[in-house]
Amino acid sequence: MIFSLSIIFSIFYLTVFENSFGSPKEFKLKQDIEKIQLQYSLLNKKYEHSFKTMNDLRLSDDKRYRPILGMDSLPSSLRNPAYGGVDRYRDLEGFEYSPTIIQSHQKLDILTNMARMQEESFSNVEDIRKEWARKQE
Repeated sequence: MIFSLSIIFSIFYLTVFENSFGSPKEFKLKQDIEKIQLQYSLLNKKYEHSFKTMNDLRLSDDKRYRPILGMDSLPSSLRNPAYGGVDRYRDLEGFEYSPTIIQSHQKLDILTNMARMQEESFSNVEDIRKEWARKQE
């Protein structure tokens, strides 16, 4: 009888303890989630810095280099290409934090396209500069 009561009391105590404080595994998972959220927050700050840097490069391209060489500015439709028709992030859906993950992937794709377009623009500027220098000789 005492043994049965001690087992019932132990089960009751463990149930109340886990419901009140959570299991060690839950505690570890909550810590992991907080770390991941912090990492995404830091990643977003890096994205913001990278977007600012890309905009500074774009302004240098449009306001300094292209006017000196008599080149027109690139239209914004070329500088900010969009994706169409395909759900590129379908595999990332269905998770608790899918919106955060998808948003980070979208920012990375936008930043990658901006960098690619800026690289092409600088390449065109360099080609025109070389042609201009050759004519000056």
